[in-house]
This record gives sequence, structure tokens and C-alpha cells, in this order.
Amino acid sequence: MSDNTQQMRIREDKWTIKQIAESYVNPNGTENNTGDIYVPVSQREWAWKYSRGETKKQKLIDSVMNGFPIPTCIVNKVNKSRYEVHDGRHRMETLQLYYTDKFRWNSKLFSELSSDEKARFEYREIPITIMLEATTVQISDAFIRLNSGTPLKDSDFFWAHVSRPFMQLVINLICNNERLSLALGGLNLHARVDLANWSGVMAGLATKNAGNITTSYLRVSTEVGLDTIVDTHYATAGIEAICELLEDANRKFPANDKDKRSLKKVGKIIAYFLSDWIANLHVETDVSIHDKWVSVIGKLRSSDQEVREGMLLALSTSGAQNLTTTKIEKVLTQVNRYLSTGLNAAGSVESYSDNDE
Repeated sequence: MSDNTQQMRIREDKWTIKQIAESYVNPNGTENNTGDIYVPVSQREWAWKYSRGETKKQKLIDSVMNGFPIPTCIVNKVNKSRYEVHDGRHRMETLQLYYTDKFRWNSKLFSELSSDEKARFEYREIPITIMLEATTVQISDAFIRLNSGTPLKDSDFFWAHVSRPFMQLVINLICNNERLSLALGGLNLHARVDLANWSGVMAGLATKNAGNITTSYLRVSTEVGLDTIVDTHYATAGIEAICELLEDANRKFPANDKDKRSLKKVGKIIAYFLSDWIANLHVETDVSIHDKWVSVIGKLRSSDQEVREGMLLALSTSGAQNLTTTKIEKVLTQVNRYLSTGLNAAGSVESYSDNDE
């Protein structure tokens, strides 16, 4: 027998483009979701960029104007008149952008269309599936089921559960952190492709164990838990320590934005720095952990190829995207040996590979 308490209630509807365009709130244009149709924080990434994105926008408007089918958009009704967009954000936003003269189709703005063309656009109906006050678990499950024909990445699974307490902390402390973004060369911290990376950082801070810095959704969800109540003071201090490290390294060893962004990967620097930071947070040391890792970044940016490659070898491990305490301890041993001697003992360090990150 099915469990009716888990049954999702839905309703099929059709909305005109005029209705969508006049009610939708572009998340890039407002800090508050004040519109009747809006994008939740979990979907703040806009993917229709550059020439490929422009082609998609043109094809959507062309489909509207020439009567071709438009895929269903999926929303969650959160109260009497407000709806969160959970699938179809790019379609809805493109329709609004064209309606408000933000780009041209067939060399024409919307305001330059004939009366008949305007009416064809405004009153074209778009199929809408409305989830009726679905729970966060149901919304997550719906996302996974809708994408069942597409191999999902760990970041997709984290995104599906972005409303859970652990993930909200990832969003608030990392994805919304302008200081961290700047330190990483202006990196877009809201990009969904990096969500597993930031979740790994938070997993290590949440458990005060760098061995849990993993981009594996399965490990984080089972070993840490997405409903975990995290010590926000400690987590905030850890993120600030990362920012201070990157900022100091950028001042002392200037780099281009691409090189700065390369340090975002947990298996590059962050996991090993946090391991030292966590272990020595209340310990007085002759050489600070901060200075040690600024030096490491400096060697990675050295103009001396031998120094640079030696540091890369010292930082290397297999499967850095799924770190463990054992792997981190091995890397720390390699790094400390290299910093103290400038040498890597033959056979003691694995070959460096970007694929391991």
C-alpha cells in the first residue's frame, strides 16, 4: 500500500506569456522575491550565456512566434498567489527579457512587433505543472525523478536538497560570500557545478574533521547529514581563515584570476590548510599555519618550474575529490618534508595529476 502522506499533489495549468512576464521577478534585478512568480535562492545561477545561450533565447522566441511546442515549466505554489520556479527558469526569464525589450528576435525588439505579432506573443499559453505546497523533500525527489534520464553529478544532488539546514549554511556562508569570491579571482560562487566543492568544505568545518572534506554527496549526506545543526561561529571562523590565507597570498604572490580560481578545488590547497587549521586552532606554534600555507601558494606560483613542480608533487594524492583522513595526513607529511628540505624522497610521492582534483 502506498504511503499517502508522501503523495505529492499537483495541478496542470496554462499561463499566458503576458501573465508570466508581468509576474516573474528576475533574481539578478532584486534582492527580495517580491513577485508572484520567483526563483528561489537554490536556482540563482543563469546558464544561458555567451553565443550558445543567445542561440537558445532566439530559438525559444522563434518557437513561440511560430507555434512550436514549449516544454512544461514546473512551479511550487507556496501560498494563495505566489509560485517558486523549480524547472523552466531560463524559459520564463527569456520570455520576460524579450517582453521588456532586453534583446532582439529577427532584428526586432518586442515593442517593434506589429499588433498581431505582439498579441501572438503575449497570449501564447505555456504549459505549467503546479506542485501544491510541496515539502522540501518532495521538491528534491521531484528534481531527481525529472532528471532520471540524465546522469546526475554530486552537485546536482546537493542542489536538489538545497533547502535543508546544512545546505542553507553552505549557501549563506560560502555561496553568498563576496570576500571569498574576490579572493578567488571574482569566482561565481553560486555556480551549481561547484556546489559539491563548497559542501565538502562545510562538511569538514561542521564536524571539525578535515577527513570529511569530500565532494561525495553520499558521504556528506550519510556521514555528516543534511539536517545537521552546525556551529556557525566555528564554521564562519574557518571560512574567514581561508579568505585571509588567499588574500595574503594574492598580495605577496600576485596571480591572474585564472590562477586564483584554481585554488577553489578542495584537493588543491583548502582541505590541507583546514586540516592544519583545525588541528592547531588552540595551539601555539613557532611558525603559524597561515604563513606556512601562504608559502605553499607562493611556491605554486613560483617562476621557477622546478620549485613549482616540486610543490605540486608534494600536494598530490589519488582521488582528491573524495578525501579521507589518511590521504590528508599523507599529503601533509609530503608538504612538510618539501618545505623543510626542498626534496621529495624518491618513491614517496605519487605523480601529480589535475584529474585527481
